[in-house]
Amino acid sequence: MIISEDRQVTGEKRPMIAKRKNIIITAAVLAAVAAVFAVVYVIAGQTDTAPYTETTVTVTETVTDVSGVPQTVPDLPEGTFSLLWADCTDEGYLSYVEYILFDHERRSAACYSVPLSADDGGPAEFAAEYVSGGMTGLCEAFTRVYGVGVDKYAMTTNSGLSRLVIRLGPVKTEVEKNVSFIGENVSLQLRAGEQELDSSDFPAYMTYAEVGTDAMILRSTACADMLRSWLTAKNAEKAAELFPPVVNSMTTDISVFDYTGYIPLIQAMAQQGYEFVAAGVIG
Repeated sequence: MIISEDRQVTGEKRPMIAKRKNIIITAAVLAAVAAVFAVVYVIAGQTDTAPYTETTVTVTETVTDVSGVPQTVPDLPEGTFSLLWADCTDEGYLSYVEYILFDHERRSAACYSVPLSADDGGPAEFAAEYVSGGMTGLCEAFTRVYGVGVDKYAMTTNSGLSRLVIRLGPVKTEVEKNVSFIGENVSLQLRAGEQELDSSDFPAYMTYAEVGTDAMILRSTACADMLRSWLTAKNAEKAAELFPPVVNSMTTDISVFDYTGYIPLIQAMAQQGYEFVAAGVIG
């Protein structure tokens, strides 16, 4: 009887022991997977193509998103980051150039319109530099003339910019006066006041005023409004999935590794009250 009872008790305990073993094994597997992901993340953050030397992002601030859910926001790294954005016609002729300087310490992005030629009062024939050297030649000429570096470049066409508006949303801007313009490749009808420019209106608005200081000031303002309209919490949440359609709408030297490093910065810029400044004409 005693032996029989011992066997019965032992038989009842075996399932509990097996469950405990399963729990321990499962926890170990999950810990191993988490460790692998952590190592991959650290290695990815330390690649040579990372856009910033700071590879560690600390969380020091909590904000509340539009749904009322608290969100942790990474600190922005120190220093600046610059982007030279050029837009061309679908036929390949340079339409305009904007120099965008992101200053993380000041939490601001300043948009400067770049004179393309002497017709704009500029010191160089950037349109010719683009024709002969593409975006690389344009960036080199820009640095040579103005003495400031370019970290990354992006080139859109009218149709590519239209696709970006479809993906990222309309651009809200203040139209100073009624616009009624019909050109060879551009048609635009707008009323004065705050407007949301769609995928047809925004590319046209950026190009309908072709040359001169007033046209460049208009584009500087519209560029700042574009960043303000697109760098939102909603788009930041979808930053990873937006990369393929965004990068396929332009020519750029921003790689997938660069973009992965930008995601925390995009989220921070969208949630930390970044200021987007129309800086006028670079000089």
